[in-house]
Amino acid sequence: MSLLNVLRSGVKVADKVTKPLQADVVYERVTGQNEYGMKTYAAPATLKAIVDWRQRQLRTPDGILSVSRAAVTFLDAAALIAATGGAGIDDSDRFTLPDGTTGPILDMGGFIDAGTGIPVATEVFLREMREINKTRLGAAGVFFAVMTIGLAVILVAAGTQPPNLPERVRDIARQPSTYIDARVLATDTAETVTVPMFDSVTGHRVQIIFSANCADYYVNASGTAVAPSADVTDGSGSERNPAALSFAQGATFSLVAPTACKVTMSDYFGLQVN
Repeated sequence: MSLLNVLRSGVKVADKVTKPLQADVVYERVTGQNEYGMKTYAAPATLKAIVDWRQRQLRTPDGILSVSRAAVTFLDAAALIAATGGAGIDDSDRFTLPDGTTGPILDMGGFIDAGTGIPVATEVFLREMREINKTRLGAAGVFFAVMTIGLAVILVAAGTQPPNLPERVRDIARQPSTYIDARVLATDTAETVTVPMFDSVTGHRVQIIFSANCADYYVNASGTAVAPSADVTDGSGSERNPAALSFAQGATFSLVAPTACKVTMSDYFGLQVN
């Protein structure tokens, strides 16, 4: 028996033994882009995999040190070949973990099977996801970020582009959105906003970054937004001036302002904002 056959047999045994530990992971193969510049995916397929939530530091192909949120190991090579159309996993494909979160692929590994061209067992490392939140940076962090961005601007103006911005700056510097809605709110007149559907999978998340030209606006995801005029003690209050919120595709929320206000909403599909 060849070494490759021994390895194949060992992986099959490991797959059988660990089946009770394997979780359902939704796999979507990237197919291209839509008219908004967002990635499009084939119909989702559910695969069994070992999901290890242990975080670890890995380097991306361009040498940047990043954090892997989870390692996902696929031991059923036949199921993976069927799901990928025999092409194997592409680093632009998407996985949704059992808790409903997803993330970009940071790295992959596995011994290539000479007969199939894909690994006998495939390990996929998903990048740690971060939400946009203004409160995440303390005063010292904001000062550091502003100073670093200022230095970067000076270097660019001088014709010298720094090779990599520090990770803290990358956390707050995001790609421009290709899908932006706007609402012109009349005083104390709530409007209902429907989150767009970027693909056909209900539950996939859309991150919305808000910006407004008024002092205050309010958002409510479970009822009609109201600017409070008295105490609210039953949990039904509206959130004031959220910087960014995450919604499921097709969800609705209410938006209101106590004065005339223009609010823009920059949409990002999935969790990949920065």
